[in-house]
Amino acid sequence: MTTMFAAVAAWNASASERRHLAVFGLAGRVVAASFIAVIASDGTVATHGWLYLFVSAVAVELVGWALLLRAPHGNGLWIVTAAGSAGLLAGAVLREAPRLAILETPRPAALEASGFPVFGITFVFGVAVIAWIVKTIRSAER
Repeated sequence: MTTMFAAVAAWNASASERRHLAVFGLAGRVVAASFIAVIASDGTVATHGWLYLFVSAVAVELVGWALLLRAPHGNGLWIVTAAGSAGLLAGAVLREAPRLAILETPRPAALEASGFPVFGITFVFGVAVIAWIVKTIRSAER
């Protein structure tokens, strides 16, 4: 939550305050990632593509925090917000996966299924569509 609070507070902060919040954001994300790594390293619960999404989101978010620390008025805050939201969603799924496995044991067919290629294609398509929408909106504003 430290990371999310820092991201939300940074939207209304001055440049010097954003630098301080970036330090909190970096530290909070490192702590959260270490806890998720411990949970996911158990290996008893299949988390499919959520672990990949979490790792990717944390990597992108760390880059965003570093950019925000370096240039408080740049695009770092947008990157932090987007990647932080994806990381929060994936982290929640990873955190709840062991509890759900206790409630309902996974079927063997579900454990053997690999949906990562479909996830990857859908992710790339989603990013492309969102980029096209943003480009279209920005060109209409001019």
